[in-house]
Amino acid sequence: WTAKANVTCTADTGDYKVGSASVKCVIASGLGVNNLIATEDFTAVNMSSADGIELWIKSSINVNAGDFEIHLDNDSACASPSETIAVPALTAGKWDRLHLDLASVADATDIASIGLYQTTDVGPCTVHIDDVRLDYKYWYMTTGETFTRSTISNAYAEFLQMAHEATPALYLGTKPNEVRKATDASNNGSWGTITEIGNHDADMTEFLEWQNLLYVMKEDKPYYIDSSGNVQDDVAPELITEKATTSGKNAMIWHNKLYTQAGDQTLLEATTGGVNTFRSPADYITNDSNFTGQIFALAHDTFYMYAITDNSSKIEVIAMRLEIIEGVSTWVVHPIQEITLAGCETAYVSTIFKKRLWISSNASGGLDFDGASGLVTVTDDTTIQNIFDGGGTISAWVNPNSDGSGDNGNIISKTKWYLAISNESGGVSKIRFSYQFSGDDASWVSTTTQVPNNTWTHIAITYDASSTSNEPIIYVNRSVVEISASTPTGTRDTDVGSDMIVGAFFNGIWEWDGFLDDVRLYSNTLTATNIDGIYNSGNGTERETSVGKIFSGKADNMFFNLDYSTGYTATIEARQVPEAVDKIIIEQYTNALISDAILDIVDKYLNGLITTTNVTVTTERVTTSFSNISPWKAISGLLQRSGRC
Repeated sequence: WTAKANVTCTADTGDYKVGSASVKCVIASGLGVNNLIATEDFTAVNMSSADGIELWIKSSINVNAGDFEIHLDNDSACASPSETIAVPALTAGKWDRLHLDLASVADATDIASIGLYQTTDVGPCTVHIDDVRLDYKYWYMTTGETFTRSTISNAYAEFLQMAHEATPALYLGTKPNEVRKATDASNNGSWGTITEIGNHDADMTEFLEWQNLLYVMKEDKPYYIDSSGNVQDDVAPELITEKATTSGKNAMIWHNKLYTQAGDQTLLEATTGGVNTFRSPADYITNDSNFTGQIFALAHDTFYMYAITDNSSKIEVIAMRLEIIEGVSTWVVHPIQEITLAGCETAYVSTIFKKRLWISSNASGGLDFDGASGLVTVTDDTTIQNIFDGGGTISAWVNPNSDGSGDNGNIISKTKWYLAISNESGGVSKIRFSYQFSGDDASWVSTTTQVPNNTWTHIAITYDASSTSNEPIIYVNRSVVEISASTPTGTRDTDVGSDMIVGAFFNGIWEWDGFLDDVRLYSNTLTATNIDGIYNSGNGTERETSVGKIFSGKADNMFFNLDYSTGYTATIEARQVPEAVDKIIIEQYTNALISDAILDIVDKYLNGLITTTNVTVTTERVTTSFSNISPWKAISGLLQRSGRC
């Protein structure tokens, strides 16, 4: 951040909420009224699809609502803000997580700077800000089965839970500890005032209903709101010694008992009668080297409760229940399976769609390249040859450590073209797209640095090589960026016969340094709306099932998965309209790399060429022809498996 007069800004690595530091603004006396405190410039962001922004903020003194403002501007340094958002009252020394509405969403199409502003001379103080991001209100389904976006105040939800009280009510929660209640959460209703659950030093981790009351799991211990609206914390106060960021997460009710995990290995069973019993697997598993770690998630069916426990680079799936052994009711723990998977986000047992235990990973996706050696090769195929003839598209999520070897870190390339970052300055790099022609070659470079180090950024490029007068369009985080002019001559050189390389140039030079994820290649020109959809779907982190990993990606109206547990199982699903769902399940696709499998399944299916050995096709609920789904003619190189190359 850039400090203004009478202000000093530094990165505070000792007091922050997310990442490794917050911005610390020390305001001296004499700043006066109606003055900027500090600003930060960034690559322009289209905020028009968002409802607001959220951020962490802390003041060293009490301030009134409106004393501070957040400014957003299309220009640098918030010179003439297009958005002025009042900050609510702040309590001295307390981190608050704010959810602030944008006043004019339609004008927020090209925001390039943010500023902290004071309207009142509050005197000397210190203000911390951390983790500023876009915010979105919830959607709800009406009785006509259409979805409507909420427009009412305070409709930013991290937790939602119905409680069947005397008058059924919906509860909404936002971290760290704020809960609101509504009997009508549609656009005809409103949310009540804030109820604080415990203190702000422990985040909420789960909402659930038990005994017609709202139970709130937090990092320190469980709480609930009683029938009079008072907050109670007498469920398991002993768990406060087990405080952890995952405590209470994925807690559940099973056979009218509350089960919640806490700390490293603790699992507590609480009854309606106030009897608490520790059911920690560590107390029962003493001779299994596969079990060493923390409980990440719980799930259940009628007969068993399942605990998903961490075991370093693997997880252990455990089934537990009371069993009668020699006439005595005994808690029994059954280790089921160890899975190579780093971490677990949640777990669920499905009973409507087959009966399976589903496990979702919290491991981040992406391939990690060291900038010196290592690359991914996709064997040449007709589906990836000369894809820019008539128009083609590259899409990728990147997180560089630097601009790579030779100051030209390649994201993806073939012999005759490449996409890279280069010209790093101040930890931010430009984007370069080069193409060889029979006469003069072309190399287009963004006129300003666009891609920061150690940050996930989405890059997309569309280009039509059929005419030398055509220029590529480069998108960064869905916004078009300006590029330098470059005019080739002659005709484009063919790339037939050359493999596609991810993470380096075709001959192994200009290696990428950092992470790459969800790298896509299309043989048609995606629209700005298509690019926006890819950007909004995130950077493709991997999801998991109980029997293996699911690698997923989506663009436009198509969604596909790959499950490599017991042989490969791919699912391709078209979503053109809600009532028309096509699903093609390809089973037993064995002995293939993830990228190759996705490439073969999607391309060969869409082109009617599925003839691969060991592939069987079954069709479920086909209501429209798959050939009507147009955007994906060819796709390859989907990189969503963790690991260092």
